[in-house]
Amino acid sequence: MYPINPKEAIKKVLSEAERSGERRVLVIKGHEFNSIKDVVEELSREKSVLCVGLPETGNVRTISYEETDSVLGSTFDALFADLSDELRPNDLGILVETVRGGGIIVFLVPDDWLSRLTRFQRELISPPYTERDVRQAFKRRFLESLGSEGVWLLDGEKLMGVERSVEKKKTEKPQSDDPVESLSMSEDQLNVIRTILSSAASPKKQIIAITANRGRGKSAALGLAASLILGRRISRSIGVTASSPDGVQIFFSFLKKGLEAQGMKYNEVKRDGKTVAVISGRRMVFYRSPISMSELDIRIKIVDEAATVPVHLLFRIARKSRLSVFATTVHGYEGSGRGFTMKFLKAMESKNTRFLRLEMRIPIRYPEGDPVELWLYRLLLLDAEPASVKEDEIRYEKLDPEKLDEEKLREFYGIYVLAHYRNRPDDLAMMLDAPHHHMRAVLMGDNVVAAAQICEEGRLNKSMIDAIMERKDSPPGHMIPSRILVHYGNKEFCKLWGWRNSKDSCASRATGEGNRIKNAVLHT
Repeated sequence: MYPINPKEAIKKVLSEAERSGERRVLVIKGHEFNSIKDVVEELSREKSVLCVGLPETGNVRTISYEETDSVLGSTFDALFADLSDELRPNDLGILVETVRGGGIIVFLVPDDWLSRLTRFQRELISPPYTERDVRQAFKRRFLESLGSEGVWLLDGEKLMGVERSVEKKKTEKPQSDDPVESLSMSEDQLNVIRTILSSAASPKKQIIAITANRGRGKSAALGLAASLILGRRISRSIGVTASSPDGVQIFFSFLKKGLEAQGMKYNEVKRDGKTVAVISGRRMVFYRSPISMSELDIRIKIVDEAATVPVHLLFRIARKSRLSVFATTVHGYEGSGRGFTMKFLKAMESKNTRFLRLEMRIPIRYPEGDPVELWLYRLLLLDAEPASVKEDEIRYEKLDPEKLDEEKLREFYGIYVLAHYRNRPDDLAMMLDAPHHHMRAVLMGDNVVAAAQICEEGRLNKSMIDAIMERKDSPPGHMIPSRILVHYGNKEFCKLWGWRNSKDSCASRATGEGNRIKNAVLHT
């Protein structure tokens, strides 16, 4: 710990990143953008730099937080982002993952950060609560995570962190004479592409399951494989599905890159700005919703983020195709999906159908063991898991998000991660900070074995009720009163106060903790 200015801190931390080939994070507290503007422009002359939520400077690519999705699949040497008025956890995860090994991620936060609200936090306010009721648990969590290996904090002139000296790892891109295969960034990607391709050419019915952590290039590999299936005329059509069109945009991006690498022309079909089909001559790849895809009888189907799709639809998708490919993130925004892992994969392994299971381990942009990846996983609870269930004394508790220790938080959230819920980083921050959201748990001994997230609703005043009736406005967080009012016109119901069960699950359904927590909530 020694006096240092922001420019010197950036150069020091970046130097460590370049020597190791790993990424580094630097959070600068209490300094304006002008204090680092020169070094940003200097870096941009030799490196690819992305600025987010900052004033435009020089030729540096600058975007707003609303444009975060536009950089999905892009890679930069340095990221600079102002978190003063916006910290949306979903964006945080996307932006950090765009930086390659040897690069730096710099966040700016003000001294009074914990006494002001971001735009995301303001969205969490549900009447009758006000800005003063919003908790600052996620920001505190962010600040308390700093100072570990690879993650630095400059507070005024004090640079705090743990120096990490590692030997730079050589990562060689796989070699291939094929123009599409040569786009692979890892042996894992190449293996996935070749496995899908050979299975697509086989006359036998086959199922492939691909699991990967975030940043392993899963969706890219699927898109490149699909382009080769079209290019080699193995099939004239491929159906792809995910929980929404957003979930297949990276897939389509790499499908197009693969077609271009083969010199194939194509046309895109878009809906609401999202690609939903790519047509090349008489061949096409198209998106359908999971329900529609389960009813189609076509040769090849691809399901991305399969853990977000109901298990019964996965079985139907597999039944009505010769080759079905199911890919999902193990630890990521969507969670692993207990239904996908415990029900679908186990059932597929026991069937007579040829079933292949592939795992992608190698990161695309940075080396294995990258400290920033470990930091992001801890911060966003991407790898949270429930506690092992052991017979012990059972009790029900109301948990305080601002006082909850890390172990219990990980156990609580881990139950959701392994359940069927779509868990995005924003959901974690909402659970921690929204004043109308509350955490309830059943503990067996010291371990959380059942979790419930409940929301306060009702107590609407006359102006809110009138606004809903006139379809002018609907107050956030009042789902049930709003629907009762719109469909039945019952104004008195909206004045009542009650709980809405947002999420609930348990580590082991066999012992009845799920019913126990619901009964406890009803009687509090």
